[in-house]
Amino acid sequence: MRYFQLLAGGAAKDIFKTVRHLVSLTVLMLLLFTGVASAADHSQMRAAVTLLESAKESLRKPRTALDPPEKSDPLPLLLAAKRAVEEAPPIYLGRKKPILESIDLAIAEVRTGDRARKAREHIDHAAKIIRNGVQEFK
Repeated sequence: MRYFQLLAGGAAKDIFKTVRHLVSLTVLMLLLFTGVASAADHSQMRAAVTLLESAKESLRKPRTALDPPEKSDPLPLLLAAKRAVEEAPPIYLGRKKPILESIDLAIAEVRTGDRARKAREHIDHAAKIIRNGVQEFK
C-alpha cells in the first residue's frame, strides 16, 4: 500500500519523466546514426562516379608517350569504379546490378580496342544510375 502512495506522489512523475527522456534520446541517436551511415554510403558511390568520369576523360584524349599510364589507360579506373560499387553498402537495392553491367560492358569495349563512343555510352549510363540513386536517397 505504501508503494502505491509513493508512486501517486512525485516518484511516478520522475519515473515517467526519465522514461520520456530516454525514449527521446534513443530516437535522436537513431536519427543521427542513420544520417551518418547514409553519408558514408554515398561517399562510396560518389567515388565510383569520379573514377568513371576519369575513365571517360582518358578515353577522349589520344595517348602520347608523355602521358603517365594511370592517366591514359581507362581500364584500371573502370576496375576501381567496379570495385567501389561492389563494396558499397546495399542501400541501393536493385541498382547495383545495372551499374555493374554497364561498367562490365565498358570494360569489354576497352579490352577489345574500341576506346571511343560505345565505352563512353556505357560509362555515362552507369554514372547516371549512380547519380539518380544518390539524389533519391539523400
